[in-house]
Amino acid sequence: MTCAWRDEALPCELSPDLYFMNYNFGRKVPTDDGNGERYAHVNEQVPATTGR
Repeated sequence: MTCAWRDEALPCELSPDLYFMNYNFGRKVPTDDGNGERYAHVNEQVPATTGR
C-alpha cells in the first residue's frame, strides 16, 4: 500500500499502480446480490466514475 501523503513514503516505481488502495479504506460498495452494502476490499479496483 502507499501512504496518503507524498512526504511520508519512500519512492517506489509501483506507487502509481498501488495508490488506488488508499481510496478503498472505509469505502462502502453494494453487495454482490445488490441487497445491502459492504466495505470495499483493499485491493478492489476503484470505479472509473470517481476519476481516480
